[in-house]
Amino acid sequence: MKNILILLFLSCICLPSLGQSASASVNKNPVKPGEAFKFTISIDGIDGDVRMRQIKGLQFLGGPAIGQQFQSGNGRRSKIYSYSYTFRAPKEGTYEMPAVEVVTSKGTFTTSPFNLKVTNKSEGSNDFFLVLQPSKKEVFVGEPITLKYNVYQRYRNFQIDQYELPDLKGFWSENVADHQGQWANVSVNGKTYQMATLKVDVLFPQQSGELIIDNFSMNAVVGNFFNNQKISAKASSIKIDVKPLPAGKPNSFLGTFKKLSMTVSTSAEELKANEALTVKVEFTGTGNMKLIPAPVLDWPEDLEVYDPEIRDRISVTANGISGKRSFEYVVIPRSAGTYTLPDFSTSYFKSASAAYTPLRWEQVILQVVENADGVDVNYAFNGKTDVQILNQDIRYIKPKPKKMKLPGSIFFGSLPFYLLYGSPFALFIFSLIARSNRKKKMADVSGYKQKRAGKTMKKWLNEAKKHDNDPAAFYGALQNGLEQYLMDKFFLERSKLSRETIATRLGAYASEEATTSFLALWDKTVMARFAPISTSEIAGDLDKANAILTEIESVK
Repeated sequence: MKNILILLFLSCICLPSLGQSASASVNKNPVKPGEAFKFTISIDGIDGDVRMRQIKGLQFLGGPAIGQQFQSGNGRRSKIYSYSYTFRAPKEGTYEMPAVEVVTSKGTFTTSPFNLKVTNKSEGSNDFFLVLQPSKKEVFVGEPITLKYNVYQRYRNFQIDQYELPDLKGFWSENVADHQGQWANVSVNGKTYQMATLKVDVLFPQQSGELIIDNFSMNAVVGNFFNNQKISAKASSIKIDVKPLPAGKPNSFLGTFKKLSMTVSTSAEELKANEALTVKVEFTGTGNMKLIPAPVLDWPEDLEVYDPEIRDRISVTANGISGKRSFEYVVIPRSAGTYTLPDFSTSYFKSASAAYTPLRWEQVILQVVENADGVDVNYAFNGKTDVQILNQDIRYIKPKPKKMKLPGSIFFGSLPFYLLYGSPFALFIFSLIARSNRKKKMADVSGYKQKRAGKTMKKWLNEAKKHDNDPAAFYGALQNGLEQYLMDKFFLERSKLSRETIATRLGAYASEEATTSFLALWDKTVMARFAPISTSEIAGDLDKANAILTEIESVK
């Protein structure tokens, strides 16, 4: 008896040193008074000496029963050693299952303690449940939160049928697109579950106060083809306490960031009149970089400045959003002189120190000299960031004289003369029209995206086709394409892409058959992240996607 208790104690200790290489679990929780249950210590990859001790309040019935099994997951195959002990709780109450030590040739490890509930009340099955897991529950306005949608289940055959995601009201949300959910064994209150993270969002609260995140629910099917059962679960809502920013917010303010820096650079500091240079303002940091607006600058009057081109190198991961956003201005000095480019100062709220942090760049001096040729360079603008030099082909004198023309064939006043003379004006008018069209497109970004939604989806289908031998990569690209198509076509935010919303929007636009086919394909891309799908299904699903897209896009 004494040796058995020592072995049990050792089996629970193995956990810490190898990162949960030893764990403790029970086969039931809760249990009824007088009901026998098993307390099992599992050791991953190495055998050991389990040092068990008496558990206060429980009656020891026997053990250990020693077992071995092989487990595969995430490309790794390991051997699991297990030691099972049988106990009984004589009366109702909550019992602490202690941490247990395991001594191995690689060191001593310790399991995590947990509580065992003993009650006569029936609490129903808890073999399937959902958890909303935020990285923080108390933040400032604009401070990011990583939200994980976790699924826990204990079934041998488990398939997700459909799910509903929260509305995320009060948040700006960004989805971690490259997240791949994989099942892994975890212990919860002494019971072993298969857990997978369905998706990961990075949230930025846009208002202060108490924000509620709820309505994460899921339907699933368990069992086999001949005997299956539908089950459902709903996650408990969570509350996020969003604190307002402190008083004294500066007039020029970019938002809340973990860190942020700003640099300015020019393509030249000495140049000729009417030559173009680029002024680049770049922000680098961690936070919602996509919300940084273009700096409002007071340029000298003799500098012709065009709207900046925005370039983003931003990544969205489970750790948040980070990267760079730059604004590139095309600047043309129209006359010689010394110019002082405008200085710029702004600030951001640094969440770690809970303080406003200033950002500033120093003034840049620009030296502009007269054009060396004594002739202004002619420019045409196809857009505010596209500068082209014209007339380069007529700025040189031909070394050989032209052949004399006979009377009646003089070039001046002829049709070719007027065509050549009028070409700069025609080019100028064409550039104005192109510039106006570009402005209209930029002013209606949503409408522009809606018109190009089908073409964008085609690109994703072509991308998915490249992975016809890799189901995970294929269905990942297909899901990204379907999400982008819905956002562009129906002006939806990524956080609004629930199955119910898709059915409503698409059902009002396309036929019932097209809507049903789209939802079936959508569900399959989700399930592909959790259950293996044969490569033989890829070609058929690609054809279905093309057929559905063609039908929806044909609706006028």
